[in-house]
Amino acid sequence: MAYVFFNLFFVPMPRIASPRDFLQRIVPALVFGLPIALIFRRMFEQKCAAQIVTANAGRISWTRKTRLWTRTSHLTADKITEIIASTGWGGFGSVYVASKWRRHVVLEELLAEDAVRFARELKQAVGVQN
Repeated sequence: MAYVFFNLFFVPMPRIASPRDFLQRIVPALVFGLPIALIFRRMFEQKCAAQIVTANAGRISWTRKTRLWTRTSHLTADKITEIIASTGWGGFGSVYVASKWRRHVVLEELLAEDAVRFARELKQAVGVQN
């Protein structure tokens, strides 16, 4: 996939003679390449990343760690509106932390019982009542 993307958009770059030629090459690369890269990152993290959650001093931090990169997010207790455990029909569940404007996925693809237990423990650790 990366080879085809590179050959379509970046190999012809030395033949660029004007700004219009440059835009004709870079705009499709951004329009198609950026969403493909984000989708690939999401799928790779979903299957291969280790999920690490810490809750201390009224703050939740969750990390998705792969061999290639690490993404860490933080949320303080005063911004948290609720902590939800969602269980699906297949026996798996996820833990969501909702803030005023967004719902964050903290843990995903857990057993349903573990999702409920982790949500309850996060509520106790942060002190959120819902």
